[in-house]
Amino acid sequence: MRYLIKHKNALHLGLRPYVCEWPGCSYTAATSEHLKYHRKNIHTKEKGFKCDWPGCEYRCSTKWGFVTHKRTHTGEKPYACNWPGCAYRCTQPCALTVHKRNHTGEKPYVCPEKGCGKRFSSLAGIFAHKPQHNRELVINMAHKRTHSGEKPYACNWPECTYRCSQSCTLISHKRKHTGEKPYVCPEKGCDRRFASLAGIFAHRPHHNRELLRN
Repeated sequence: MRYLIKHKNALHLGLRPYVCEWPGCSYTAATSEHLKYHRKNIHTKEKGFKCDWPGCEYRCSTKWGFVTHKRTHTGEKPYACNWPGCAYRCTQPCALTVHKRNHTGEKPYVCPEKGCGKRFSSLAGIFAHKPQHNRELVINMAHKRTHSGEKPYACNWPECTYRCSQSCTLISHKRKHTGEKPYVCPEKGCDRRFASLAGIFAHRPHHNRELLRN
């Protein structure tokens, strides 16, 4: 009954009565256990549980984290999906909850970006998705600069006046000064190196022409 009340207060009523007393911290928690976990991980950095597996230096702040970690060594997967015909097993109940949504189609997490209605079965899905909006923002800004002529990125090499609209272009440009060529042609037997990926893409047709001649 006690756990049912905790569940109701936390998930349905949104109550978070446990307040962190650490100076300057405004964190609140739904349960005392969550508050203890927060203090250990964020403030005290206390890691009282050490893995005793030979050669492993892993340490953590909670018994549950310790138990879950040990399963990476033992291979134990005690949580099994009960969906008909599914043999999925995992080490944590939260992973099983997320997995079951593959069967049910449930997607409770919504991207918070304005105008984006994409939904996901896990928070990890949102975190993987969010960089897409960052890329779109960067692309839009770069495109606008083709109209405005703005070139905010300047080369700081002595006596070089080069400017450009994108930071990645500036990185490639600086390699003309340093001689750095980090990109290697993946074609077998070819060791040509380039300062940018664009250099490789421009070079690859050379191998296609050789193949046609042969």
